[in-house]
Amino acid sequence: MIKEIVIIYWQDCSMHGNTSWTEKECKEFKLVDLISMGIIIRETDEYIVTGNDYCEEYNSYRNVVVYPKSGIKRIRRVKVRGKKNNANLSTSNNPL
Repeated sequence: MIKEIVIIYWQDCSMHGNTSWTEKECKEFKLVDLISMGIIIRETDEYIVTGNDYCEEYNSYRNVVVYPKSGIKRIRRVKVRGKKNNANLSTSNNPL
């Protein structure tokens, strides 16, 4: 079975807790740039669902995350084959 691993470069909200902040301080807050990785489970025009762990024997995932494509800047993709198919790799550095 061929799976696709992705490295996702994306922006997310920043959270600053329940502390009081001055208006001047709040104006300095911005989105945070993140890098996340996972195995693609599903991809639509709106979002990408990934899992960090995959069990080939049970066809199951752990640590599942849904990323909105609206926040994604770039995706790097790597195709991998499971142990049943001799672990071969290929890479691409295509944007969305």
